[in-house]
Amino acid sequence: MPATTRLKRYLQSFALSRAASPAELQPLGQVYPDPEPISVEGRKCMPTILVVDDEELVRKWVAIAISSFGRYEVLEAGDAQSAFQIAAECPIDLLLSDCVMQGPMSGPDLARKVTASRKHVKVILMSGYEGNDHLQLEQGWRFLQKPFLPAALRAMIMEVLGERPKAPAVNTLGTRGI
Repeated sequence: MPATTRLKRYLQSFALSRAASPAELQPLGQVYPDPEPISVEGRKCMPTILVVDDEELVRKWVAIAISSFGRYEVLEAGDAQSAFQIAAECPIDLLLSDCVMQGPMSGPDLARKVTASRKHVKVILMSGYEGNDHLQLEQGWRFLQKPFLPAALRAMIMEVLGERPKAPAVNTLGTRGI
């Protein structure tokens, strides 16, 4: 069995074993309707999300979760420099980045650099560290505290991309999760 299949099965069972309510055990397509593809120059395009995290397991888990939603293209980067290069070469709609990463550029620094040249790019920053009160979010940016459930991730993505009105207030697993 390929490593990605084993990881996907592990993470699915992990999420199910720690679900906070029976509603979170429902398939995500039944919890929230699938977003409609974006129409660009007469053709349908799926929103593209760039996931940036230097923790490979977390990055893969987030990318698999987003892919399982079925309506998004997912790109991945393991550091801010690679992410900036990808963002410069590929059209992206949403940057989903960890705040604290190895290297000279943090997640917020990356987001500022990307959005300086691409104003349309939406931003969600995430972190597993407590005490992110000092984090300065630019206009329209959102923050997601790790650990979180796939349903909370999907709700926030849909909200940020304008596909649903508001993410649920409770979006974490408490002390367990990714």
